[in-house]
Amino acid sequence: MTDEEFERLYGRKPVRAGTRKRVKVYWGRVIIALIVFVLIICGIWQLIRTIYNKFKKDDSSAFVVTSTADTETDSSLGDEQSSVAEDSSSEPDTPQRATWQFKVCIDPGHGGADGGACLYDTDNNLIRAEKDDTLRISLAVKDYLESQGVSVVMTRDTDIMLDDNTIDQDLDNRCTIANDAKSDLFICLHRDSVSKDVSGFECWVHNKKPDMDTMLAQNIMTNLQAVGISNNRGVSYGYTNDHTSNYHVNADVVCPSVLCELGFITSELDNNLFDTNLQAYAKAIGDACIDTAKELGVVDDNGKRVLNEQLISRSKLYYPLESYYSATNPNRRNATTQERTSN
Repeated sequence: MTDEEFERLYGRKPVRAGTRKRVKVYWGRVIIALIVFVLIICGIWQLIRTIYNKFKKDDSSAFVVTSTADTETDSSLGDEQSSVAEDSSSEPDTPQRATWQFKVCIDPGHGGADGGACLYDTDNNLIRAEKDDTLRISLAVKDYLESQGVSVVMTRDTDIMLDDNTIDQDLDNRCTIANDAKSDLFICLHRDSVSKDVSGFECWVHNKKPDMDTMLAQNIMTNLQAVGISNNRGVSYGYTNDHTSNYHVNADVVCPSVLCELGFITSELDNNLFDTNLQAYAKAIGDACIDTAKELGVVDDNGKRVLNEQLISRSKLYYPLESYYSATNPNRRNATTQERTSN
């Protein structure tokens, strides 16, 4: 077919191979255009989301304002949460945050064949024994002090005597345990008894009225009073009805020592208080030990030990310190026999 015939048939001139004009494609411009297009789409989507969220927020606010019940509920919850926050922020610092680096020896009075003061019913059946009460409260004090990081030594933690022969030797052994352990404080726990209707708590300290021992006793009484006791009989010195003598443990333990009478086992009121407040009393006594250790410079306010040696109440010692660390020393044995009365 000639070109003229093709033109008459198709109305245009034929295109011969190699004669078509090639179109140049600018790919860089195409990519830029695509990027701009994507950005425009993203911007439009973000604008739609913003407008939607604004209208949603306005609707929610309107609902809260017009709903009285919800407003009051939210307000009460807010007040409660604020109250909890204030309570937690106003909590005083407690020793629980520290590890108190000092040692306490706890001596539960009596034990084993030595029941101490006992309470009987009208048929002469044993109702209550001092040795049981003292062990209960002593173990509770031990648990509390150890929870605060204090090192604790017990003269007994079961129902035993420390010597089956004599009470005097039993008491010697208690003092030896405290001294050999290099205790910083010594707490001897007892309960009192009397034939008449008497109640109250008290502490006994060496008759030389040593400052360290007195401070420990006063701290204990203050804390017990705060928990609640029938009668605060205060701090006494020496021995019951004989202030020229001393309780064995106060005479022979070299660190500050206190003998505590935690109510009368013959008093129903004191027995009820003892049973009800046992854990609170244990904490009160434990906190008194911690406070005393801080006040006497054994540890700092963070519980770190400051004193480089055992705390010794030197003003109450009859003989040089070395004699108190020897259980067979005749001077020590004579001192305990002549210058104090056994409990």
